[in-house]
Amino acid sequence: MAKYPSDAYSPTGELWWNVRIWPGKQKQKFGVEPQLAAWLNFNAKEGDILTLRRLRKELGEANHPVDDEHFNRRFRQLRKYGWSVLSSRDFAGLKQDEYRLDSIGRPIWLGKSQFIKKATSAKVRREIFDRDGHRCVVCGVGAGECYPDDPTKRARLTIGHFVAGSLRGPNDRANLRTECSRCNEPAKEEVTRSESGLEIWPKIRNLGNADKVRLLHWMEQGQRSRDYVDCLFDQYRCLPPSQRDELRAQLSRAVKGSRTA
Repeated sequence: MAKYPSDAYSPTGELWWNVRIWPGKQKQKFGVEPQLAAWLNFNAKEGDILTLRRLRKELGEANHPVDDEHFNRRFRQLRKYGWSVLSSRDFAGLKQDEYRLDSIGRPIWLGKSQFIKKATSAKVRREIFDRDGHRCVVCGVGAGECYPDDPTKRARLTIGHFVAGSLRGPNDRANLRTECSRCNEPAKEEVTRSESGLEIWPKIRNLGNADKVRLLHWMEQGQRSRDYVDCLFDQYRCLPPSQRDELRAQLSRAVKGSRTA
């Protein structure tokens, strides 16, 4: 039997992922989300690949895995508490039933969930994504695109804040922005030290004048400008698969036709 530190146990003496009723709240169900978060925190590490079948078994009782029909969705819901959980849509090589724990989030089994702001509605999310061109305003990656520095990961977009909620930033449209899940991580450890302005300036100084003008424009706008073709590609990415296939075939025929003309 695994040995756990003292903080893995609730005030009632149970391991947090075995708790069924919130300690001190006689009729309030503990819930799958805090159970999942607690089990992952004390039994898994960042980078681990986990299956939903295993998680159902770990949180269930002897020979009785958790049969909650919404278990998959509750697992993905951990993302709203700062947990980075990647699926096969986000990370190449994962099977449909597999997830990769990319980073640990908030300890919601301790009752921290009440400090999380109300989730943004689907309508507002669509408005923000449309406004920002379905791209992360921090790094510029588009929905479903691979990261330039890590081709194994595909970007998943979410809603972030210009002024973080932890700093009392409002949850209105003016303070909301599109971010990829990686840029949205609340407290990730940087592998390398970021360069300072003094270190970046010599690189900028050596640019040609046209590139200097373009970079200055991006700085003044607060984001990288995208040309007409870039915007057309963004529109293409947002089409249903069948329409993307049709449009790609049309363009392929047009390009081949121009080559033979």
